Amino acid sequence: MTEPTATAPATTTKGSDDSATLQEDVETPRRLKSLDAGQSEVEQIAERIETRRQNRVCVTYGARLRFLKDCYKLSYKEGGERGRISAEHLIEYRDRVVQERENRQSGILYDICTAVGLYNDLDCLVIILDRAVQVTQEAGYHHLYYSDFNFDHVRVVTRFPMFRNEFRTACLIVFLFYLFTPILFCNMMDESNICGGTDFSENKDYVGWVSALYFASTTMSTVGYGDLSVSQDDKWKSFIGSMYMLLAMGVAVTAFSATAAASLSPLENVFDRIFARWDVKGDEMFLHDRIRRLKFLKFTELLVEIFTFIAVGVFAARIAIQYEDDPDRQWNWMTTFYWAVQTTTTIGYGDLDQPFGLRYFKIVYLMASTVLVGNALGKLGSLRQELSEIRRQHAWDRRKISKRFINEMQAYEHDDKVDQYEFLVASLISLGKISSEDVKPIMDKFRALAGEKGFITAEDVADFAQDSSSNALLEDAHVGHSD
Repeated sequence: MTEPTATAPATTTKGSDDSATLQEDVETPRRLKSLDAGQSEVEQIAERIETRRQNRVCVTYGARLRFLKDCYKLSYKEGGERGRISAEHLIEYRDRVVQERENRQSGILYDICTAVGLYNDLDCLVIILDRAVQVTQEAGYHHLYYSDFNFDHVRVVTRFPMFRNEFRTACLIVFLFYLFTPILFCNMMDESNICGGTDFSENKDYVGWVSALYFASTTMSTVGYGDLSVSQDDKWKSFIGSMYMLLAMGVAVTAFSATAAASLSPLENVFDRIFARWDVKGDEMFLHDRIRRLKFLKFTELLVEIFTFIAVGVFAARIAIQYEDDPDRQWNWMTTFYWAVQTTTTIGYGDLDQPFGLRYFKIVYLMASTVLVGNALGKLGSLRQELSEIRRQHAWDRRKISKRFINEMQAYEHDDKVDQYEFLVASLISLGKISSEDVKPIMDKFRALAGEKGFITAEDVADFAQDSSSNALLEDAHVGHSD
């Protein structure tokens, strides 16, 4: 991959047969400016862009949308190129918003919202404009391309602090689901199949909410022992029961996806540290030996996690049985193990007469077992991809310089030289990090920006025009909304 000479830009003659081709005036491939790690041009570009993305300001959606709309209006008033505003107008706009915020920063409601951490649109807009002014002044820009700035420096988050953390959001969703279940079935519907008719009839209220919470866990975890169910006597009850099951699935999908990694991460870290000691990397093992060893370690790790969880279930069941007077519910060790396995795997045949006291434990155990099974299936599903990556990385690590190596890495000029950019793109494709389909739209964008010259220069800035339609403006506001 070579670059056209900056001092002698390529030119074409209009109307000639070669008008669609670039002048083949190239310089030698760019050399590394340093052999030190992290000092190459490619590494510095990657680090600069990644650092910029990590340091984006977190604002509300309303603040971002107003910023884009106001910048669009300013750009239209300037009468120049759409998609940018001058640095002078940017500072004036920032000062007006600061003054507007100062005029509104009063009242008990504002103080309460600030104290609990609620984001205010005006405060967030000032943060955006402060960053915009900082970027333009540090880089010496005369204009701010606000759409590019929006993508590179702004990130939308919710104004409510509780929902800014995915795990806390998942916990709140699960809590509301458990709170809603006894209210629905025990108070609004008075469903006796769920809230009544149990062993402790003398304390029906106590039995009702415990059974309702237990019913919520069995439904959300898809275990479904069959000991509790919605009555089918009335059609409206069947309909509500059906809607409840769909709601439970929605809660399970949205909440458990966030809960799985966060709740099991301490346990996973312990197992990962233990089994990582047995995983040999580098040149110490042949590839097939390492793959065989990795499969063994992964399956062993999953089995240890699952059987540890089963052991917890067996231990809890044995304790519950000690307080059970019904002789039909006096399980032996094998029966408790059988129950723990079918519960952990979320199968739940419903063939066992279970102690009522065990429901307290199952409220949490059923939910945790669903997370465990989902995590295990996710690991098994990613194992094939992980093995493919190991094979590709193993082959790539052992590549030596050869004629075939150069022919694969170099661009079509075939100058028998491979620069860092050619090596980077070819290696990313070889390792499966990107594909040719990922490269095509990027190069289409480059061709559109570079034109017939074949490269982009600072002189091209005045020739760029960004889309100023209202639809594009709204699309910019949505970019990164959930990022």
